[in-house]
Amino acid sequence: NPVCSPARACFFTGQFPSQHGIHDWLQEDPTQPHGWLDGQTTLPQRLQGAGYRTGLVGKWHCGNSHQPQPGFDFWLGYANGQYPHVGTQNLICNGKPETYEGHQSPYLTSRALDFLAEKDQRPFFLFLGLVDTHSPFASHPEERVAPYRECSFQDLPREDYRGPGWIKFGDPPDEARRQEWAAQYYAAVGTIDEQVGRVVAALEASGQLDNTVIVYTSDHGHMNGHHGLYTKGNATVPQ
Repeated sequence: NPVCSPARACFFTGQFPSQHGIHDWLQEDPTQPHGWLDGQTTLPQRLQGAGYRTGLVGKWHCGNSHQPQPGFDFWLGYANGQYPHVGTQNLICNGKPETYEGHQSPYLTSRALDFLAEKDQRPFFLFLGLVDTHSPFASHPEERVAPYRECSFQDLPREDYRGPGWIKFGDPPDEARRQEWAAQYYAAVGTIDEQVGRVVAALEASGQLDNTVIVYTSDHGHMNGHHGLYTKGNATVPQ
């Protein structure tokens, strides 16, 4: 599915959206909790039942992110939403509020490394959900953004949208904004690359790398001008 919440639910349940019931982006509101995957068996539940130590750090976005979900021994998720990329980070750690000031992904990665460093002989499952490449395309470290500001970005198509229905998120940005968004996006990719590298290095240093399967995936196919559209598959109606 080309949208974040249903794509994540597919990953965790192994089911299509028509089966797990999440079809579009979820507006998660702690004051109106809804457990979209309640009663369904998820991957962490199966692994936990098989003797694995399980943890989630970062984005869940399948409903009730502010509450630790079944199947996870360790939970560090968002208190409400996933923004900002930098600033005050309001998180929930095993049911208790936690606040951090600064860039989000390096901090989440550090907490993930804490989980990996725990002295426990059980095999582990860790889900690390980083969101740098998601909008807003702003506020990424300047030293990462600056090298991309003069790029042509010829790999990003700029054709007009000619599909059915209508564009939900409005017209494409002007050229200056398009250029800045692209620079910020590529800077975000670099940040995630760095965080993944930290995880791999930690596993290697601890001697766990040769016995660990690393799965790297996105939660949807993001558009940065592709087909004249921005954001994801719900940029148009119908999707």
